[in-house]
Amino acid sequence: MHHQNENKFMEKHSKTFLKLMEVFAGIAMVGYAIEAGSKIIATIVSMKNPVGAHNLYMGLDMSPVYTYSKPYFVMAMTMLIAIPILKSAIWWAVIVMLRKLDLDNPFSQDFTSGFGKVVNLLSGIVILSVITNIWLKWLEKTVGHYDFPRLAVEEYLFMTALVFILTQIFKKGHELKQETDLTI
Repeated sequence: MHHQNENKFMEKHSKTFLKLMEVFAGIAMVGYAIEAGSKIIATIVSMKNPVGAHNLYMGLDMSPVYTYSKPYFVMAMTMLIAIPILKSAIWWAVIVMLRKLDLDNPFSQDFTSGFGKVVNLLSGIVILSVITNIWLKWLEKTVGHYDFPRLAVEEYLFMTALVFILTQIFKKGHELKQETDLTI
């Protein structure tokens, strides 16, 4: 009897925790969407009023690039906008996964495929961050301004590897579950 009450207690708290995680994922998703939207608006405003390029988003000064070349400015901003869009998409994928998670059947195809989507988005962030960092470093030399941001590649590379490992574990769990279901 004690074991059954303990299971109900854990199940209730697990569901509460998952709902809380969904709320945090939603907050992160909205935060990155706001960052992307702010950068988009700031870029558009800067195209009409070059003074805006001095403080695009939280102190980001891309005015040296804007002065040097508007196409380079647009390209740099496009890359800097794409990153928070991808981050927002990751958190949306996490929300979808959390909604599909069945604690009684965690190795479902729907939940497992969500990991693959997150790995793809994380990989996109890693690749785009590397390209953006190379582009910004080249721009620094070209423009002669050395204060452009650097995007964190290492932490996303680590997260990509971690989620990839989890993907493989859940795929194997799904396969084993299917085999078990077929033999019953």
